[in-house]
Amino acid sequence: MFYSFLKALILDRFYLSQYTEGTRLGLQETRHLRLNTIDLLTRRYDGFDGWGMKQRLPLPSIAPLGREIAPLISKVPHSCGVSLVSLKDVFMETEITVTAISDTHGQVTLPDLLKDHTSDILIHCGDFTAGRTNYLHKSMLSESHKQSWNNFLRELTLVRDQFKAVIVVPGNHDQICEAKPRACQIDLSAIGVHLLMNNGVTVLEDVTRGGVRFWGLPHTPAFGAWFFQGHDMATYTKEISTMTDVLVSHGPPYSVLDIVHPGFEQGNRSPNHLGSKNLYTRCQELPNLKAVFFGHIHSSHGEEQRLGVNYFNCSILDEQYEIRYEPIMTTIKVYE
Repeated sequence: MFYSFLKALILDRFYLSQYTEGTRLGLQETRHLRLNTIDLLTRRYDGFDGWGMKQRLPLPSIAPLGREIAPLISKVPHSCGVSLVSLKDVFMETEITVTAISDTHGQVTLPDLLKDHTSDILIHCGDFTAGRTNYLHKSMLSESHKQSWNNFLRELTLVRDQFKAVIVVPGNHDQICEAKPRACQIDLSAIGVHLLMNNGVTVLEDVTRGGVRFWGLPHTPAFGAWFFQGHDMATYTKEISTMTDVLVSHGPPYSVLDIVHPGFEQGNRSPNHLGSKNLYTRCQELPNLKAVFFGHIHSSHGEEQRLGVNYFNCSILDEQYEIRYEPIMTTIKVYE
């Protein structure tokens, strides 16, 4: 009964806010506040003091409500950005610290790279291995490639305790993860690391109620004879959960930090945008999305914000495979 009443009340206020400026829900001109609304509704409910209701509902009771209402709000044009801003006042904001790296290619010793870094989460966006790879026979692993994988595991073990959670997504150079995905999952799980390959995981549930929801995408648009390529990107991007808070992809979305800059060209690489159009489109469809981490295009290391979402190219090496960049350090805001 209370659930039905709460749903009716929120929907009533939501539709009213589309026409009446200055109400408690109001009209906002930013997508950022619109996404905050969806995030708050989807996570949990602690009581709306402004509406005279003190009853506390646990997460299982509010989650179905959020899932029903979030799609309605997500359909509002970005120019309107309707948001239940009064909800924000009754939730505590928590900042999760993140260290993010990508494209180390077995040429960077992780304990050295991360010696001064501690944070809630460490992210590696792929291309962590080196060694000879076999493009024609993808199941055949060279000894040098297997050794590079073992070195990566050893180095991750040495830095694991500097972070509360570690997320790893393979890249187009990580043949072993495509050839033996289950074995790689077991290897990383044994040292407390999450390997994501077109799936998600929720972490830090002991830090923030509801946790932080990650999704990992290893595939990139076809470019040469590599791994996790040569497929229709839409096949994978459409599977990204709408509940995702943080997306970790090896490659960038189209037009976002995805250009090989002049002076850093390698072989026949195009100076044009190299990111995935399907991934860019999908990012716009994820109502809870707060940040996207990736690498792949080495010389576009940096960060950019679009429509309230932060994008980070976390490459460590440049296009000549020389160490050039530092790890990305940032924070992600979640609501208690």
